[in-house]
Amino acid sequence: TRLEAIVHPMVHAAERQLLKDHAAAGAGLAVLEVPLLFETGGDARVDVTVVVSAPTQVQRERVMARDGMTDAKFEAIRSRQLAEVEKRRRADFIVDTHLTIPESYAQVDAIVDALRVRRGTAFQRLWQ
Repeated sequence: TRLEAIVHPMVHAAERQLLKDHAAAGAGLAVLEVPLLFETGGDARVDVTVVVSAPTQVQRERVMARDGMTDAKFEAIRSRQLAEVEKRRRADFIVDTHLTIPESYAQVDAIVDALRVRRGTAFQRLWQ
């Protein structure tokens, strides 16, 4: 908790600067990658949420392939996260990454296309 109290304000400042820089450059869309977005209430600071999702067994296989990963570390990570079904329920868009890489990219492209025609308000309301 102490570490988060130190780090989170710096992360928010970096996010704000990134968004200001993109707005100044005329970007119509900016993406923030936020671990534990729903768990920390970060979804209130954005217009749209995208959850990248895979079945639990696929997640386990991917995480366990990392150097130094153990079952205990994996379970500790998972214990801090919302259940996958809840993240999917709360998301505006879902990218299913258990598919092929080209299929996952196609999902992202479709999301970007859908967002290009939407007008966001979070930047003006919360980030300026």
